[in-house]
Amino acid sequence: RAGRVIQLDADAGQEVRAGAVLARVDSRLLAQQMLAARANLHSLRQDAEFAGKESERAQGLGAVLAQSERDRWTAEASIRTATADAAEAEVGRLNVLLEQGDLLAPFDGVVLARMITLGSCAAAGEPAFELMDLVHREVRIEVPSPLTGAVRPAASVELRDEAGNSITIAVTVLLPAADPGTRSFQAIARFGDAEDPSRHFLPGSFARARIQARSAKGAIVVPADALLDTPQGPVLVLAAGADDAQ
Repeated sequence: RAGRVIQLDADAGQEVRAGAVLARVDSRLLAQQMLAARANLHSLRQDAEFAGKESERAQGLGAVLAQSERDRWTAEASIRTATADAAEAEVGRLNVLLEQGDLLAPFDGVVLARMITLGSCAAAGEPAFELMDLVHREVRIEVPSPLTGAVRPAASVELRDEAGNSITIAVTVLLPAADPGTRSFQAIARFGDAEDPSRHFLPGSFARARIQARSAKGAIVVPADALLDTPQGPVLVLAAGADDAQ
């Protein structure tokens, strides 16, 4: 919620745990309103309890008391109870606002940026911190449309970065819609510290992905680019070296 920042407990580069307080805004006025609301609730509950007892007494008098008078006490008890319920709801609303005065980390991560400063006025809904989750990561792989039929969830993916580090993970999901710009589909493979304990593959970095779409055992295989279509059928093209040419 909006308020003046009176406490900062996190800064860029700092690791935080889920539930840790990142910042706190001034809640003194709300705290006073909460005290007043609770006192008002207590008073209204007492009134509602009294009205309820009076209504019970009126109903017990039977014919001694007019029906209209008994109905009046019944309505009075109902109105005072509803008024007390509304006051209790107000206490709950103020309690939520008080809780929103503490900005908590939603997950374990590292603070990448801080957009607020001590003493500044934070606006409700505006970004205050940029937090990166390093434990749960994912890689998004562009899959050409001709290969989408061969890529399925649980397919093995080998990732290799520019430094030569590599890990093997599994495809989690293949998005069913193509990117209008590239006409390719996107496969997502999610992984965490268990697969990459040294954290070589960090958010925002690039890696080469190799997916084994299918395998052929006991057969001679060649790259598809080495086949040349001819009227007589496909021909395997070999690039001979200088020694082979002689």
